[in-house]
Amino acid sequence: MYLPTILHSALVLPKGFTSSEQKKGLDLGYRSVADIREKTKPKEGTTLANYLKEVLVFVKALIGDREALERVAYEAGVDQASEGVLYSEMLLSPHTLAASSTALRWTGMPETMASARDVVDAALQGLRRAEQETGAKLRIVLCCLRGMPEGSPEVLELCREYSSQGVVGIDVCGVIRPGDVSTAPAFSDAGEYGEEVTHPLIVETFQVCSLMRATSSLTTRLLFNYER
Repeated sequence: MYLPTILHSALVLPKGFTSSEQKKGLDLGYRSVADIREKTKPKEGTTLANYLKEVLVFVKALIGDREALERVAYEAGVDQASEGVLYSEMLLSPHTLAASSTALRWTGMPETMASARDVVDAALQGLRRAEQETGAKLRIVLCCLRGMPEGSPEVLELCREYSSQGVVGIDVCGVIRPGDVSTAPAFSDAGEYGEEVTHPLIVETFQVCSLMRATSSLTTRLLFNYER
C-alpha cells in the first residue's frame, strides 16, 4: 500500500541549498543553516503570499542550474524514503527555474538549464537516481504559474510528453488575486484526455469562503494515472 504525500517544489534541504549559494557567490541574506530554517519556517496564521516571499529568495540558488536541481531532487527523494515514504508527488514549476523564462534572473546566473523541458529532465534525473537507491516511487506534478497564462500550454504539453516518465499531474501555483488572468485554456484541453479537474463551482466556493491556501494548492488540479 502506498502512502501518498503531496510536497511543494520548495522542498530543498538547507545544507544543500547553502552549498549551492556559496558556490555561486550569492548572498541571499542567510547566515547559517539555522537561519535558513528559521526564515523559511511558516509562521502561525500566515498567508500563502507571505510564505512564498521567502521561497522566491532561496529558489534563486537553483535557477538555470541543472546540476543543482538534479542534486536537490535526488536529496528530496532520499530524505523522504528515509522517513518511510513509499510514494510521493512533488510540485515543480518549470518556468520558475528555467533560465529563459524565469522572472528571478540575476547577473552571472548559470544557464545549463535554459528551458522548461530542461527543468523537467533535471528533476526526473535526480528522482530516478533516488528511486534506484531507495525503492521509493517518486513522481512530479507540473505547475502552471498564476499570472503567466502564456506558459500553461507548454506545461500541458510537457505533462503529455513525460506522462510515462514520472509526471503524473498538472496544477496551478501562486496566490489568487482579483483580476488574475485565467489558465483555464490548458485545463480545458486536459479535459479532452479524460483527466479529473476540479469543477469551477467548487473553486468559487473556496474563494467565497476565503480559503486562499486551499484554493492555491487544490483547485484545478488533475491527476494522470496514479500508479505510473
